[in-house]
Amino acid sequence: MSKVLWCEVCQKEVQPRIILKDEMYKYKGETIEVNAKVATCPICGTELPDDELDGAIMEEVQRIYMDRMDLTFEDIRNIRAEYGLSMELFAKILGWGKATVVRYEGGKVPSSSHISILKRLKEKPEELENYYHLNRDKFSEKEQVKIEKAFKNMDSEVIERTLIDVLKRHYNNHEQTIDAGFNSFSVDKVIQMILFFSESGVNKTVLLKYLFYSDFLYFKRSLISMSGLSYLKYKHGPVPLKYDLLLNTLQETGYIEIDEEDNEDFIRITIKSNDEFDEELFDSSELEVLQKVKEFFKGYGSGKISEFSHEEDGWKYTELNKIISYDYAERLQLD
Repeated sequence: MSKVLWCEVCQKEVQPRIILKDEMYKYKGETIEVNAKVATCPICGTELPDDELDGAIMEEVQRIYMDRMDLTFEDIRNIRAEYGLSMELFAKILGWGKATVVRYEGGKVPSSSHISILKRLKEKPEELENYYHLNRDKFSEKEQVKIEKAFKNMDSEVIERTLIDVLKRHYNNHEQTIDAGFNSFSVDKVIQMILFFSESGVNKTVLLKYLFYSDFLYFKRSLISMSGLSYLKYKHGPVPLKYDLLLNTLQETGYIEIDEEDNEDFIRITIKSNDEFDEELFDSSELEVLQKVKEFFKGYGSGKISEFSHEEDGWKYTELNKIISYDYAERLQLD
């Protein structure tokens, strides 16, 4: 059955005509323009009240307002979700009632003062700890343990994100160029490649060569690198750009352990994975290359694999400490 509305002018029920109309609304001190659907009388053209359309207009006004405030309802839900806190504990930390958080996460526009707080938490989630310490005496001992555990987990995630961002900034300068094998740097793939090769522990020098041969062999076969890493010519063979930053970041974030054994003539550095390798990030051709490299160099120590890499044209004809072009992959010793 078609909707009917009452027209006061015609004094009768009519099937409304829906038109689009630009309208201006004042909302929380902001002037907001909306291209609104409006019900009109098909006989006299009078605008008719329609609760359904009016509700849709108000939702659009609120959405535009929140966009201007640079805060979405999804943002509000995510702020709490990042910590894994209940609505009750989250509200209590901020000195609000649980009902307030329920309304905001359900789509109710926050007050101006609460918007300021939520925007600050969106930009710096760790600031929630400051609010907690202001109200700490209001929590039971059990609640304090739960909240402080959530903060500890969040701190680890913030550190990890920061370190990964630093890595990306170094590698993004070369992405999509021949220096990176015409690929974008994939931190997730690099992590998984390292986990694959270090599952049973691997010498640091050997690991760095594994990465080089995996990327260059894949480029030789597919004309694109696997990880987007760039490689430098070093004295002991090719190594990834900023490899110490890369490995230290993965150690700091718990993906690997780095063990140093001090012998009389040298320091032996072993990399051991702390996580399981996730093959879902790779297609079958990439997995084949990883396995090929691992099997080909089985039994090679740091000296032998370095000597082998010195026979590569990419190492021979590149200046020391300069990036090795993936153009040399065509002449790689591995097929």
